[in-house]
Amino acid sequence: MSRITDGPAGARPAPARDATDRLLVELAPLPHAGRLRHLARTAHALAADGELPAVLAELAVRGRYERRLAALAALAGRQTGYLAARLADPDD
Repeated sequence: MSRITDGPAGARPAPARDATDRLLVELAPLPHAGRLRHLARTAHALAADGELPAVLAELAVRGRYERRLAALAALAGRQTGYLAARLADPDD
């Protein structure tokens, strides 16, 4: 994944924001089981492409729902480091 940003230094990569926005739009109309399946499949594909960590980071800075999606995606994408780092995070 390229590190293209469209903002000040330290801004999140635009491709990660775009991929995250796309994922959220795709998940929205699905029933719960369908969201879980689609999230797992997407996480596997993103992990294979090396893009999952950036999407997890993008989800993590959004709301509670997105942080929970990030945890599920990390589980499906076998991102144990992400999960271990989040164990003690408060869930506002």
